[in-house]
Amino acid sequence: MSNLSKIGMNFSTYLASLSPQVKNNSLQWYLSGSLATIIMAEAENITEIKLDDGNNIKSETTSKEVTEDQREKLNKFSRKLGSDIDVVNVNGNLFYGSPSTSKPHIQNIIKNVPGVLDLMSWNSIYGGSMYIDNLESEREISHHPVARVKTANGDVYVTAPPEQLAHKLSETIWLSSQLTGEKDSDDIKSEYQKDIKDLSSMFYGFKDLYENDEFLDRIYLALNEKDNSLFSIHNPLYNSDNAMEGQEMLDTHIMKRIIEDSKNYLKDITDDKSDVELNDFFNGLLSKRRLDVEKISKTQSTHTLTPLQQREAELSSLEEEAKLYDEKLKSRQQEGQDIGE
Repeated sequence: MSNLSKIGMNFSTYLASLSPQVKNNSLQWYLSGSLATIIMAEAENITEIKLDDGNNIKSETTSKEVTEDQREKLNKFSRKLGSDIDVVNVNGNLFYGSPSTSKPHIQNIIKNVPGVLDLMSWNSIYGGSMYIDNLESEREISHHPVARVKTANGDVYVTAPPEQLAHKLSETIWLSSQLTGEKDSDDIKSEYQKDIKDLSSMFYGFKDLYENDEFLDRIYLALNEKDNSLFSIHNPLYNSDNAMEGQEMLDTHIMKRIIEDSKNYLKDITDDKSDVELNDFFNGLLSKRRLDVEKISKTQSTHTLTPLQQREAELSSLEEEAKLYDEKLKSRQQEGQDIGE
């Protein structure tokens, strides 16, 4: 196992010891972002939980065992963290008080989590504090199913894997849309390349934990629930008269770049089979979106018709159905004649 993933596991369980993630069966907070993904490489099993309206744990799914082979795949993600830890604050106070004013003291983290600075890309002390990125105002619990990850050090609650990948994909789509090829910002290019590596590694590590259809459906649902995502059909930019034009831009410009760059990176860490799986995965997402966009476009075009035009459209549709029925009936009659002969 990667040394970084072990440090990540130690760091996560230490944070959970500072402020329990569950109190009286009520979820208080959970990890998201890179740290949540890193500790998956130390998972013995994962169990997804369902919450009631008060964020109390009301049920849980059957645990999924994580094999050694899957952990090795998940380790492909292992990398240093940025300057913050993504935390979703669900209930109550976090880390001895409000997340904006009270954070774990860096000296205590260094003392209690050996090697933790090796996990941090900044590798230095920022004013004696660890930066906690509190996401309570950005992500609703319903949009992000939660998983309990069992590690050798104890349980850690994180954003469930499909929704982790959906968030990374949404971010990568936005970055891809900012790359014009002319005078691209070095910061944008750097972030995009980092996200491509993350996205490809996450796909490679997570895909075997779920059935293909469930994995695809949940990521598509999570992308659509993010109204500000360029992929979401609820985004005002696309959910309008230019919905089909937006789909075309997503297909041929934004996603085409992501697919090709992800496949190129994946070749460095795995085999050709995963390359094909990744291509099928992306095209599956685009196909689902295209069908939904077509439904939206048809609905919008119907709404713009006059009552007479709508009636004519309905009659035309009925005539088409009658014609199709006629053809099927004739086909069956012919089959009957053939059998009789």
